Amino acid sequence: MHYFITSRIDSLTSAIELAQIKRLRLFEELGVPAKILTWYRNDNQEEISAELGISGKVLNVVEYFQEAASLVSEEGAHRNSPLIHEPRISIDERNAHVKKERLNNGSYYLTYRDRWGFIDRKEFYRNQRLNNCSLYNDKGKLAVKLYYNRQNQEVLSYYYRGGANDKPILTLIRLVYQDQVFLFHQESELVAFWLDCLVDADEQAVFYSDREDYALRSFDLMQKEAPRYVVLHSVFTADGSVTGELNPYIKRL
Repeated sequence: MHYFITSRIDSLTSAIELAQIKRLRLFEELGVPAKILTWYRNDNQEEISAELGISGKVLNVVEYFQEAASLVSEEGAHRNSPLIHEPRISIDERNAHVKKERLNNGSYYLTYRDRWGFIDRKEFYRNQRLNNCSLYNDKGKLAVKLYYNRQNQEVLSYYYRGGANDKPILTLIRLVYQDQVFLFHQESELVAFWLDCLVDADEQAVFYSDREDYALRSFDLMQKEAPRYVVLHSVFTADGSVTGELNPYIKRL
């Protein structure tokens, strides 16, 4: 499998992602299996992928581990206990403390406010199951984001600390994978682990980074051997001249 790496696929697709999609179709015409890998996921990713004609061709890091954990849990559940489904939540629309916001694809958010009106918790439901949950501190900053498998079990936990300009800083990631707990300090470490998992599943895996500022660090941290290419979509120097100062990402590369 050939994997093209980017940050995300949006409805207003950038030139880089359009180039990936064209490359994906070329590979398909040649009978070569390929997919796009993303760090971040949109809540309406299925609709965006369908619109762009790439349904089933986009693989996201969080969804990968959510699905992997669901498969392991279901195997155990069939032997030991029934599946745990998302509990139905009854909401009084007049209750200002819980607000339900629907998306066009049938998914929805539940926003919980305390008696003073501050947001304490925000849950996102997809296909009638809890997908992720954000917890906020007393200053309204994101403190923890939790991702769940189909059995409502925590798979990934992102922990944040307060940063400058009220921007939360990611400080720790906790992953539960194959009955083990893994800790990462940066997303690049988690993605490197993910890429290693893909190599474990397919020794013929090949990676192409179309956004070098995202994938360079992960490529460097990988433990498994696999071909890794960096595709450059812009000029190499700050002023565009042949003798100009190299851009920082080119120096890192």
